[in-house]
Amino acid sequence: MSSIDYVETGSGPAVLFVPGSFSTHAAWRPIQKLLPAAYRMVGTSLCGYGATPETRTRNDFGMQHELRIIEHAARRIGGPVHLVGHSFGGTVALAAALANSINMRACRFSRQIPSRSSRDCRGKVSIRTC
Repeated sequence: MSSIDYVETGSGPAVLFVPGSFSTHAAWRPIQKLLPAAYRMVGTSLCGYGATPETRTRNDFGMQHELRIIEHAARRIGGPVHLVGHSFGGTVALAAALANSINMRACRFSRQIPSRSSRDCRGKVSIRTC
């Protein structure tokens, strides 16, 4: 894979955020602001969004295209990741977990990103290792 959308901030254990359909890593910014500074926040975008090229075709739109993005990001991180996926990104994260294709510390899948204001959620967002 030549390049993917990849944005990283912070240091510490890596958290790889996978956005849902029609979205980019930017969808996770409000949540990332709520997490402790002790984490390395990594965001990517799925096929055809952000700086991630579209690799699917009309006759070849399998999950392997999305998995390659997650695997590429995880290799770039270089260590175990907390994998967090929203909506279709949760499905991709689950597929990566089931394929055992990345070094995963923990995973979390969600249908929707909380919409409450940062002020209301502060101190209530955490990452737990399973």
